[in-house]
Amino acid sequence: MVNLLLLSFISISEFYSSFETCQKELDHERQIKMEQLVSSSPSSDTIRLNEFSHYKSVNSISIRLFSSTTVEDYQKLIDQLTQNLSQKDEEQSLLRDHLNEVQVELRKTLDDHASTRNQYQSLLEQRYTFLIS
Repeated sequence: MVNLLLLSFISISEFYSSFETCQKELDHERQIKMEQLVSSSPSSDTIRLNEFSHYKSVNSISIRLFSSTTVEDYQKLIDQLTQNLSQKDEEQSLLRDHLNEVQVELRKTLDDHASTRNQYQSLLEQRYTFLIS
């Protein structure tokens, strides 16, 4: 019974450790994606626009085309990041549900262990009383 309790505790510890690892990976991935978005260099955008600046009539068209492409690229990136976050959140939710199930099982095991220990103590007391009489 003690071995079962120890194995349950070890399983929960391992599960919780993997849960924390997944949480850290998710946080790290979010941080990297945010840094990528923030570090998108506006200076390269300016350079691209300046390439067309000597063409007055073409300049506004180029800016519109460039802006449209950039917005579309950012929108695609945002959609991908949103999808990744949704998947990670779903994984986290599943892990949390599993952790809750394991915790309920552990509580049940601990209750069963306490009940068995109480029964054992009672039997020892009865045996002692029987031996004394």
